[in-house]
Amino acid sequence: MKKITFLTALFLSFSIIATAQTLDKKWGFGAAAGGYYNDDMQTIGLDLDVYLSRYLSRSFDVMAKINLGYFGNQNINEPLDMFNPSLNLRYKLYNNYIFPIDAKFQPYINAGIGYLFDNGLSGVNFNAGAGVKYPISKTFSFFLEAGYIHGINSTRERHDGSFGDVHDNFLRAVIGIEISFLRQPDSDKDGITDNIDECPGTPVGALVNLKGCPSDTDKDGVFDGIDQCAETPEVAPVDEFGCPLDSDKDGVIDLFDKCPDTPLRYKVDENGCPHDTDEDGVYDEDDKCPDTPAGVEVDKKGCPLDNDSDGVPDANDECPDTPRGTDVDEKGCPVDSDDDGVTDKKDKCPDTPKKYVVDKDGCPDGNATIEMLNAKLHPVYFDTNKSNVTTEQNSKIDNLVEILNQYPEYNVNIYGHADPRGTEAYNKILSQRRINSVVALLKAKGVSADRIRTKAFGEEMAPDGELTEEELQENRKVASYMFIYVE
Repeated sequence: MKKITFLTALFLSFSIIATAQTLDKKWGFGAAAGGYYNDDMQTIGLDLDVYLSRYLSRSFDVMAKINLGYFGNQNINEPLDMFNPSLNLRYKLYNNYIFPIDAKFQPYINAGIGYLFDNGLSGVNFNAGAGVKYPISKTFSFFLEAGYIHGINSTRERHDGSFGDVHDNFLRAVIGIEISFLRQPDSDKDGITDNIDECPGTPVGALVNLKGCPSDTDKDGVFDGIDQCAETPEVAPVDEFGCPLDSDKDGVIDLFDKCPDTPLRYKVDENGCPHDTDEDGVYDEDDKCPDTPAGVEVDKKGCPLDNDSDGVPDANDECPDTPRGTDVDEKGCPVDSDDDGVTDKKDKCPDTPKKYVVDKDGCPDGNATIEMLNAKLHPVYFDTNKSNVTTEQNSKIDNLVEILNQYPEYNVNIYGHADPRGTEAYNKILSQRRINSVVALLKAKGVSADRIRTKAFGEEMAPDGELTEEELQENRKVASYMFIYVE
C-alpha cells in the first residue's frame, strides 16, 4: 500500500500543474517530488511539494506553498512525517540584471515563513531554497530545487531509542514540471509582454524586436512601421511621420535649405534661397533695379542709394550730403573748378590759382591770417631711417614755395621729427638730416635762407608706448608743427 502511495505521488508530481511562470504568463500552479533528510532521526523520506505562484516583477514572485514529508521507513505506522504550508518570496536571478530573462537555464532562490505540523505538534518556522528552471516551451518548464526546512521543538523517541526533547530539521531536493497561465499584460500592445519588454512605451504601430524595442533604420527618430519616409538621410530633421521637414514649403528640405524661412511667393535655387540675380540683397520678385552693379548699396526696392538726390549713387558719392540742386561732378561733389574750397555756384572768382587763400566769395583774400596759410601747408613724410624727399612728397614743398612767394612778408619754421626706434642721439641727427633735405629744396626753388628757421626734435614728440605702423609713420616727418609767422 505504501509503495502504491509513493508511486502515485511520484506520478502526480510529473503530471500536476507545476510551479512559477514562463515569460508570457503571470500565474503558476504546480508540484514536485523528491527526497528529504530528517537530521534528528537520520532518516530519508519522500518530499512532495505543491504551490501557487504570482508574478510581482522581473526579480520577484510570491508563492503559497505546501511541503509534505513521508517516512521512508515502512515499519512506521503513520507515514506522514511533516506538513508545512508556507508563504515564500522567490528572487529570480534571470531578471536581465544578473542573467538574461530568457536564459536557457534560469536560477532562483526563495525563502519564507511557514507553519509546521510535526509529531503531533505545530508551530511557526521558516524555510529557504535554491533552484534552476529549464523552459521547454512558453507554458512548460522543468526545474530542480534544493532547500532547508527549519523544524520545531517536540518530545518523542529519538533515533537512538531514548525519549525526550527533539528538534527536527529537514534537508530536501526535488524535481518538478511547471505550467503557467493567464498571460502577462502588454501595455503598449506591441506583442511583447511587460515583464520582458525593455521598451515598454513603444508607440502603437512600431515594429519591435523580441525585447520589445522598436527599430529605426534611417535613424531619424521615427520608428519603423510608423515612418512614412523610411530612407530619410541621417540627421535630417523630420516630422511625426518620419519625413524630412520643409518648413517653408519651397521644395528644399530643411537639412539642405540655407534659407529655411523663405516666403511662398519666391522662387528658390537648389539651396532653398530666393533668386537675387544682381546680388544686391533684394530678391528678384521685389527688385525694381535688377541689374544694379555688384557692391552698390541699394534701397528696399533694389535701386542704388542716392541720399542727396544728386544723381550719383552713394556707393560712388564722395560727398553724400550735397544740398539739393547743387551741381556735382562725377564723384558727387559740388563743382569747384579752381579747387579753392568755394563751389562754382558761389565762386565769384572761379579761376583763382590754388596757391591763393580766398575769401567766402572765392576771391584772393588780402587779409589772410597765419591760421589760414597754415591750413594750406602739409607735412613732408619720410621712409624708415631715410632723409631723402620722395617724388610724391616733393609737391608739398612746391606748395610751400608758392605760398612764401605769394606772401613775402611771412617766414617759415621747419621742424624735424623721427619715430622712437633707435637711440635718442641717432634720432636727433636723423631728424636734422631730414630738415636739411627740405631746406636744400626750398633754397633750390628760390626761398632765401634768412626766411627759414629750423629745429630738430628727434623722437621728443612721439607718444609713449607701443606704436602702430601708422603712428610710427606720423613721426617720420618734417614740419609736423610748421607754421608761418611775422618776423
